[in-house]
Amino acid sequence: MATVLITGGAGYIGSMLAGALLQRGDRVICLDDLLHGGDAILPYLADDRYCFYKVNLCDRDRIAPYFRGVDHVIHLAAIVGSTACEQVGGAVAWSYNVEATTHVFELAEACGVERFVFTSTYNAGRRSEDGQPVGESPPLLQSLYAETKIGAERYVLEKGRDSRCAPVVLRLATLFGISPRTRFDTIVNQLVLDAAVKRRLSIYRNEQACSFIHVRDAVRAIICALEADESLVRNQVFNVGGAGTYTRGEIIEMIRPYIPDIEVEYTDRPLDGDMQETQVSFEKLDPIPGYRASISVPEGIQEVHEAITSGLISEPFSPKHRGGSFSLPSPDYPAVTYPARIAARTTASRIEVIRAGPLVSIITPSYNQGRFIEETILSVLNQNYPHIEHLVVDGGSTDNTLEVLKRYDGRLTWLSEPDRGQSDAINKGFRMAKGEVLAWLNSDDTYLPGAVQKAVASLMEHPEVMLVYGEGYQTDERSRVKGRFQWTQPFDLWKLVYLSDYILQQTTFFRREVFDTIDRLDETLHWGMDWDLWIRIGKKFRVEYIPEYLANLRQYPEAKTYSGGLERFRELVALMRRHGRMRYPPAYLIYGLETVWKGLNALVKRLFPGVGDSRSVLLRFISSLPGRVVGRIALHAQGYYPDGWASREAHFLLVNSGQASCLRLEGELPNLPRRSFRTAIHIQLNGQRLGGPTALVPGAFELEWKIPEEMRSSALFEVTLLSTSQFDPADLGIKNDRRRLSYRLRELAVE
Repeated sequence: MATVLITGGAGYIGSMLAGALLQRGDRVICLDDLLHGGDAILPYLADDRYCFYKVNLCDRDRIAPYFRGVDHVIHLAAIVGSTACEQVGGAVAWSYNVEATTHVFELAEACGVERFVFTSTYNAGRRSEDGQPVGESPPLLQSLYAETKIGAERYVLEKGRDSRCAPVVLRLATLFGISPRTRFDTIVNQLVLDAAVKRRLSIYRNEQACSFIHVRDAVRAIICALEADESLVRNQVFNVGGAGTYTRGEIIEMIRPYIPDIEVEYTDRPLDGDMQETQVSFEKLDPIPGYRASISVPEGIQEVHEAITSGLISEPFSPKHRGGSFSLPSPDYPAVTYPARIAARTTASRIEVIRAGPLVSIITPSYNQGRFIEETILSVLNQNYPHIEHLVVDGGSTDNTLEVLKRYDGRLTWLSEPDRGQSDAINKGFRMAKGEVLAWLNSDDTYLPGAVQKAVASLMEHPEVMLVYGEGYQTDERSRVKGRFQWTQPFDLWKLVYLSDYILQQTTFFRREVFDTIDRLDETLHWGMDWDLWIRIGKKFRVEYIPEYLANLRQYPEAKTYSGGLERFRELVALMRRHGRMRYPPAYLIYGLETVWKGLNALVKRLFPGVGDSRSVLLRFISSLPGRVVGRIALHAQGYYPDGWASREAHFLLVNSGQASCLRLEGELPNLPRRSFRTAIHIQLNGQRLGGPTALVPGAFELEWKIPEEMRSSALFEVTLLSTSQFDPADLGIKNDRRRLSYRLRELAVE
């Protein structure tokens, strides 16, 4: 059992680090002046191995007695952040951040301390000058905060050359996540809080990205620095991160699934705060045993959002949740409320799901994915839902896949034999499966914790639903989150048939009984078999979207999604025309542009190898074009928007669950304050116009049309609503909205 002294032990990192050290079996001495209170460490006081002393580290004589008998020192205490340092001034910041560090190291050295871990910040490192991530080379001053941290680093490293005490400097990336003393002045936590409360955020238009690390991963890195062989860490500086590199704008997009009605304001001047425009390399830390960042920014967003909206943190705007209690202004925010759209949603309790939930069969098709498949398997085995059957159907892999599978004999079922492709392998698994609920997870993709339980809970809560799907992330070859899968949205059959496959396959779970009505996967399809299946299910059964993150889609150059070219495009076009009436639907242009973009991208890299990377101006220009066009198509093609507004021509695809006899439309025509607005609506059903236009006046309206006898047995109704007039949202006082709208739709149904 080692004795570890933590300075700043009641803070954001220290309060969590103390618990981790106690769990490891260590004795912990905490020194802190409790500028932010001591609630975070109260539970530890009941442990005989934990001692707390309220002291100011600038008082050298006062803190000296506590270093006797200490094996390791972890120096966390500081005035943190540029804003706090500027507020207290250079003299006070230097005293706390540099002079106190000299006292702590001198006392540690004098008392025979073996290891001295000093936490600095990557903001003390140098800026990138060529777009490449920066390492641990000599820094350049960027702020008063950076100046104090650099000064402390230099002192510790200089003294450590000849000292018995081995110092190691950890430059932490920007922190996020929940700890016993959570901070809400860090960029991710602050954005989640402001989004949950204000629903309005400001971001700098030209902001670059920076790197992040979850507070629990920071704690893990500190412990690894204590445990590592001295030869690996003595007098070394390590950048510590690994949760990804993002801009504020990208973080906001990760928040939107939880708080969809965020308004974003772009400003042309940089915002205050410590989010520096620096990309950092963390490769130097790779040889240190035991460390790997395990918590992504999206996972941290989820936990912070849940902590705020559930009331676990009752006063998130209190000064104790900021980086310094130096007369920082406390914003006057309204009370925190849970978003109404999600609050209204009810699901079966976890206990009920575990006790009575159905068997879930998960099929994993595999072929030569040995480098990824173990991560896939573990993501299934580590689910918190007990009734899972995992079937791996391998196509005769020649790499190390079979070695991996043999290690999990008894925990999953597997077979390895030649097959006719991915669809054949999945269908083979479906035929072998015993579960009432089916899913498939490719051998390079992964589930997120709790995914199966969340899907089963939704299916149990809604027995009429046959398929559920949710949100997911895109990850890279090294499992680092690149961002949200941006196309996911609530179910709309018209968009699924005519616009895009916005359902992320990795997040889908469906009832086995759908195969009593429709066929399994179409084995003639190589790229669009999942899209085809979702359409066929959607045309017959109810499909439900779950606003939960369930899985990760791995994207890398060798992935199947990136292959196919024109052959893939031709297959998808045939699929579109099989399921819809249009010869050239919007999806034709979307997937056509994607195919052309990939071809141009490859051509530029082949013709201009000197600039053929992500920093190439030419590639940036090429890459931006399809995104802009596709974004406009995806937004406007249907003529119906997520906020309920409809344009002059709006399209819908409705399932006929019986002998429907009428079509009912409920909506509202706005009363424009600056001009009189009137319109008339007429309808086309399966390409046939029903009657003449119906005039509308401002206010709520309800319209009905009789369905012709010859159409009442149709399995589907393609509905087009045509309006004679439109208005500019500016007429309602809505700024920066370029849509042209006609009315707000409340409900459209066949009865």
